[in-house]
Amino acid sequence: MEGSKIEAIKAMIISRPGALVEAAFLFLCLTYGALGGYAQAKDLPPTAVRIPEAGLSVSLPSTWSSNPEKTERSGRTLYRFQRSPITDPSGQRIIPNFAVVIESVPPDQDVIEYSTEKRLKSPFKVLKVITSENGEFGDVSGIGYIATYNDPPQMVHKVYVVHTIIGDKGIQIFVDGTESVFDTLDSEYKSILRSFKLMSKAP
Repeated sequence: MEGSKIEAIKAMIISRPGALVEAAFLFLCLTYGALGGYAQAKDLPPTAVRIPEAGLSVSLPSTWSSNPEKTERSGRTLYRFQRSPITDPSGQRIIPNFAVVIESVPPDQDVIEYSTEKRLKSPFKVLKVITSENGEFGDVSGIGYIATYNDPPQMVHKVYVVHTIIGDKGIQIFVDGTESVFDTLDSEYKSILRSFKLMSKAP
């Protein structure tokens, strides 16, 4: 990706605040379960999980379930994985989520346009923009950022968000937990993002 384009998208992402959340579908995939809304995930050996609709595989640490919840709604496919619970400094039981949302995109849409469109429809406050030049997203070429958002009534989430286009599919990747456990789990979050492989290269 050209340097001028990268700088332009960084400036746009940081300077433009998000609008309302794009849909309850997306908000649900991020927030529901962060405080234990779903059954506890069991620790499993490290494993590569395929996401065929996205043409990707991802390797999950042993603390994450390799059995996703799959939902299809409004032309989108959602895969959502959960981590085993972790207790934050306040004693709150937190279950972080990892989600991949896949949808069709117009043939002439590029990743910058796609990322900008999604950003402007999201509730996120962007803290840092990340690009894929240094393998931050494995084999995926895309645009990402670290952001926060509020989960009412008073819970702040801190998330990784990545946008990419593979073939005719727009893909949104989220690694989400509360701000209170972000520093503790950041290395896990990064390992997930760096493990993405195109399925043609996956073992």
